[in-house]
Amino acid sequence: MRRRIVRVTVAAFVLGGATLAWAYSTGPPASRTGAPQVANIPAEGLCTQCHVSFPPNDPNGSVRILDVPGSYAPGASYTLRVRLAFTHPPEDVDPYKWGFELTAVRADSGTGAGTFTVPPSLKIRQGSSITAWKTRFYAEHGGDTSSTYTGQSGPVEWSFDWNAPTGYSGKVYFFAAGNAANGDVTPLGDRIFTTSDSTTGGGSTDVPVIPPLAYRTAMAAPDPNPMTQCTNVDYTLARAGAVDVGVFDAQGRRIRTLERGWHAAGPGMAYWNGRREDGTWAANGVYFIRLLAPGEPRPLGRKVTLAR
Repeated sequence: MRRRIVRVTVAAFVLGGATLAWAYSTGPPASRTGAPQVANIPAEGLCTQCHVSFPPNDPNGSVRILDVPGSYAPGASYTLRVRLAFTHPPEDVDPYKWGFELTAVRADSGTGAGTFTVPPSLKIRQGSSITAWKTRFYAEHGGDTSSTYTGQSGPVEWSFDWNAPTGYSGKVYFFAAGNAANGDVTPLGDRIFTTSDSTTGGGSTDVPVIPPLAYRTAMAAPDPNPMTQCTNVDYTLARAGAVDVGVFDAQGRRIRTLERGWHAAGPGMAYWNGRREDGTWAANGVYFIRLLAPGEPRPLGRKVTLAR
């Protein structure tokens, strides 16, 4: 079959300013599309982990994946668009910011399906190597400051190419999340939206038997780092049990407990918003996020710098 290439057309909105703000001007952490469990790959987290003010999918807005082909040819490239719309209420602070993240997933295994080619205004991330999502690629805003469309009232669009996997013609799911952020430079007051779509190859494929996942206990680096308002930490547990995730200062004093209690084996997520246990801001500086995991004689630790 002749390879189909669809040219990229990017909406030409221009920003002024390059500060790190919500939505992350540098792009969100990987694996935050809210994708449900597919095969044995567990569900992903969602941007509401940091953007905590509202539940997802406010009825006054939406995120859509446009131009998904009804069927695809293995190895061919297709242009997709993500459109995010939201009617901000009068109390929201302008200038607004907008962000998104999208991934493609094989229906038979839950692993990543193909790759992305993006313009300079966007970027590509891969799932953390310690997580079940390590084979997935993510197209997202953050290549340059124009990708957050600062001050635009919306709707906004991002455009990029999805490169279909070679040697596979089964069903592919697309999962996307969008962030309609107000301009107050905090994780408060922002609205998160989710959506999905799918396509099927022109041939047929056998559905393999997927073995159970074998997890190892590990902790990924905080993202972003340095942090201004919020940082995310992915971890995995080899077995179920009691976990304790805390933030410690340079003198080894606990200043915040992020998670404490029983957790199933597999992936976990924690986030720190830069505040102490009493809700006050921690001082700028170096901190350590430590995970005490079941079966581990010592805590796992990662350094993060708070620089507001």
